[in-house]
Amino acid sequence: CSFSLQAAVAGALSGTQRWNFYAVLLTIDAGLRLIAALAAWALDVPHLAFEITTVVGAITWVGMVAALPAVREALRSPIDVTPRRFWTSTVQAMAAGAGTSVMVTGFPLLVTATAGAGDDRVLMGATINAILLTRAPLLVPLTSFQSAIIVWFVERREQGLRALGIPLSGVIGVGVVGAAAAWLVADPIVRLIYGDEFGLPGVVFAGLTAASVGTAALMISGNAALAFERHAVFNIGWWVAVAASVGLLLVLPFELDTRATLALLAGPIVGAAVHCFGIAAGARAARRRAPSGAH
Repeated sequence: CSFSLQAAVAGALSGTQRWNFYAVLLTIDAGLRLIAALAAWALDVPHLAFEITTVVGAITWVGMVAALPAVREALRSPIDVTPRRFWTSTVQAMAAGAGTSVMVTGFPLLVTATAGAGDDRVLMGATINAILLTRAPLLVPLTSFQSAIIVWFVERREQGLRALGIPLSGVIGVGVVGAAAAWLVADPIVRLIYGDEFGLPGVVFAGLTAASVGTAALMISGNAALAFERHAVFNIGWWVAVAASVGLLLVLPFELDTRATLALLAGPIVGAAVHCFGIAAGARAARRRAPSGAH
């Protein structure tokens, strides 16, 4: 419940372009989690600390709203659409948020749920661990800065799909570099930290790192769809990605780690394609509705 209010404050700050306060919100959130984790390590209470660390950052909004008039002013800012349209868009975004949760945080559960009786359980554990490790460098920052990314797209609505060029190029570049690094060093590092049973071939770590680019692209295209007021397209794209990933996990005739890698790459790319087609269709419709000579 507190995190939903934290997200609302983050949205109000980014939507009114109060970037300094937005940065403070994210920094304190991360700092509180780090302090909780270090305290847990020092006190040797890992289980309780995991629960506390998960939620402690979400109280940041309380102090900021209480102490900073600029934050309260941001929350009082009027919305730029009718209330009916606002709540319709909100419900659509929440429905898509369920799909986002499945793809971003729930994908390991999909891997477990679709595993067959013949799948090696040790390989499953190693694969799920590798998925979590290889996704974090791209998806954690993107998740934190979604509000800022949406505002970036809002300011470039007239560019249409061209506005996706820079952010998509950025995540692809990071993914390529990360995949190369994972190929070389991920397996020995994982074996050193977690044990030999969590080791996988370097090519698997590289593939999963590259596959995280698909989910990152889906997040970016989804943010663009929201910014371009294509909320239904945003929703459909995420659920198409979920359906495609589950289908691939069920039908591909490969080992579990290969199935997971391909599903994690192809499913989100299909969803991102749906977003891009929807954005392009909306731009064409807007041009047809525009009066002659309008820019």
